[in-house]
Amino acid sequence: MDEAGIAQINKIYVTGHSLGGALANYSAADLAILLKAKYSFTNRDVLKMINFGAPYSANDAFYDFFTNGLASSLTSVAVINEKDAIP
Repeated sequence: MDEAGIAQINKIYVTGHSLGGALANYSAADLAILLKAKYSFTNRDVLKMINFGAPYSANDAFYDFFTNGLASSLTSVAVINEKDAIP
C-alpha cells in the first residue's frame, strides 16, 4: 500500500478475547510501529485496540512502551471482568 492509500483509512480495529486479547496488544503495537516507520502515520483516532478478558502478558518495559511510547499512534481499551473465574 502506498501513502495515498494509507491516508484514506478511516479506522483500524484490532480486537481479541482471552489469549486473542493478549495477542491483540502485540499486534496493535506491531502495526503502530510499522505504520509510523513506513508511512510516518501516527493518528491515534484511526488505530484502535480493544481486548476482552485478556490475561496480563507484558513485562514492565513493554507496558511502558505501549502506554507511553505508542500513545500518539493508537488508542487502547481493555474490558476486564473483575469477577472472572480465570484471572
